[in-house]
Amino acid sequence: MDLSKSTKELIREIERIWVAEVIKKIKEKIEEEDLIFSGGLLSSIKSEYDDQSVDGDFKFGMADWGKFQDLGVNPLGAKLYQTDFQFKGNVAGTAFALEEWASQKRLNNWAVASKLQFTKGIRPKNFFNSTIEALYPKLGERIVQLQIDKLKFDIEKRNK
Repeated sequence: MDLSKSTKELIREIERIWVAEVIKKIKEKIEEEDLIFSGGLLSSIKSEYDDQSVDGDFKFGMADWGKFQDLGVNPLGAKLYQTDFQFKGNVAGTAFALEEWASQKRLNNWAVASKLQFTKGIRPKNFFNSTIEALYPKLGERIVQLQIDKLKFDIEKRNK
């Protein structure tokens, strides 16, 4: 890393590298959970980075329905998983949403929708939020180390 850059530039560089690592790890977890059907979820994993903000804001995002895979959904009237999401009883809507997937798997989308809504729910896969939270301390460690390295570099430069 070129320590002659400003501290702000170096921190932004570390943040961008960290964000890329987080996205890569999220995608690896999606593959491990075998959540790839059409590739829509995988390709929807993105980040936005605001270089102009004071503290280098970055946000992660994915397809709206990905949160249900990540956090899980409880079946109607039961609390199987530690999640705030619960099916509401609209089997027709769920069956419609599952139509293409069920067809490819040669399953009855109405039967799958009923099973999900009334007995199984959707098991949390924990690939998104938990990955970001697990990797967040590394960002702080890297920034602290950068500041130490930058301070040493500046002192050595001044003493020459």
